[in-house]
This record gives sequence, C-alpha cells and structure tokens, in this order.
Amino acid sequence: MTCVQSEVLQTVVDEFANLSSETTNVFIFDANGETMASDRVTTEEQAKAVFVSFADLSHQLDIIGGLESLSIQGATSQIQIATVENLYLAMVSSREADAKIIDSLAHVLVPTIVKLLNQQPTKEEMEIPQELEITEEEEPIEESVLPEIEPEEESALPEVEPVEESVLPEEEPAEEEQEMNNNFEQESSSESLFPEPPLNQLMVEKIKGILVQADTVRVDSEVISKWNELYGKKDLLVNIQTLEGKETTCKFKPLKDARSNAKGIIQIPEKILQILQVTKGQLLIVSPTMETLGD
Repeated sequence: MTCVQSEVLQTVVDEFANLSSETTNVFIFDANGETMASDRVTTEEQAKAVFVSFADLSHQLDIIGGLESLSIQGATSQIQIATVENLYLAMVSSREADAKIIDSLAHVLVPTIVKLLNQQPTKEEMEIPQELEITEEEEPIEESVLPEIEPEEESALPEVEPVEESVLPEEEPAEEEQEMNNNFEQESSSESLFPEPPLNQLMVEKIKGILVQADTVRVDSEVISKWNELYGKKDLLVNIQTLEGKETTCKFKPLKDARSNAKGIIQIPEKILQILQVTKGQLLIVSPTMETLGD
C-alpha cells in the first residue's frame, strides 16, 4: 500500500471520533499484522496483541472456511473486527454505542474507501511513454492545367406530352398485417398496465449452507410486500444492479431473519456474488421485473 493510501486511511480513522463518540479505539491492520492506520490512543503493543489473538482464532476455524468478522462484548465495552478487502478493521466501543452507526462504519464506509483505493492506478500504469513524432516533408504537387472544355450545344429534344397520373384504388391491408397490428396493440396495452418498478438500495450478505439454491436470492420481506401491493399475484423476478453497472436477473424469496438490524438486507449465494463481482457489505440496487430468465 502506498503512502497516499495510508494517509487516506489515517484520515478516515481520525474522523471516527466525530462519527461515533462512543468509539474509543480504532485501527486497521493487514494480514501480516502491520498497522496501516491507528488512532492516537491505541499503542503498537495493543494492536499487535489483537492481531495475534485474531490470527490464532482464524487459523483454528480454517475447517469452516476461516473467520471473516468477530464481535466480543464485555461488561462495559465491546470489540468488533471486520474483514475489509485485504485488510482488517478493529473497533473498540462502549456497550451504549449505536449499533447502526457501528455497522455502517465497519461494513459500508471503510469497505467503500478501501475498494476505491485498490482501484486507483499505480504510478507505472499512469506513466505514458512519449512517442516521437516523425514528420516528412511533403513534396509540393504541381497543379496540372486541364484544357478548357467548351460547352456542347444543347440538343433540341422533342417535347413530350405530360402523362396523366392514374389514381390507383387503395388496397385493403392483408390479414397477416391486421393480426400483427392486433398483437402489437395487445402487447402495448399489457406493458402500460405494468407500473414503473420501484428501486431499492439493499446491503449484501452472503448465504452459506449446504442446501442453498444457487439461483435464488433472499430479499427484505418489507420490500417484497410493497412489490406485491403494486403487481398483485404476477410472477416476478428481481433485477440486481451494482453501482459499477453490472446486473443480473434471478429468482427471489422473502428474507426470514429475527435480527433487529436485518432490514434493508439482500442475501446472495456464492454463484451470483461471482457474477456481480461484489462482496459482503456493498450496496446494490434492486427492482422487480417480469422479464424471463435466460437459458
């Protein structure tokens, strides 16, 4: 990571005190335990101890795919460690901290900034080789003098009497054309009955499990209820679009989750995550559609 990227992360960490006054310690470290950014309170020994404990626990959980996030609550404080691209964000806050603010900082703000930093071109990519312009002196082209052509005498043509235009009877449209027009009118009327689909912005969670359907996502049940109010019992699909413009259409089911912070969530299986090239915590734009799935 470059010095400029580290400075950006440090600026974000410094702003945590203004964004969440209940947060006492914040630091970001990589897979090797090197601290990328840290607040002024956290010491290097404290950050190292957190990294060693997290790495040891993650190694023990390799049998289930590793450890993506960790949350431990004490009597008066709590610590959360979240995976952010190729980095890790550690936050220590009091038990009275707003859970929504903590979740937004850990899974939306910091991941978005890190992703933008990773997409920046390197110094070598920005350097453009200078091409030498080679110009050759062009020899002047001598203008050729063409002989003047005398205009030919106009030939006397016999006058032609104007032909009267015959008025042809209008032909009635064929039966095939009438059927096509009727079908087009029916399609136009059916499209006009379909209301403009609403757009919803939902946060990504990954579906894990053995019996997970690879072509079906789970959408916030309140969002699906609004769709049903608009379109009734019609067979709908969900159109999913990323902020970068990638999109796909698939089946959906209502999200059944008892968590208080499960609102505004879309759970996606691994196959669709790879198609959209998104990870947990990113925001997607979803809308209902009546389009059919591709073969």
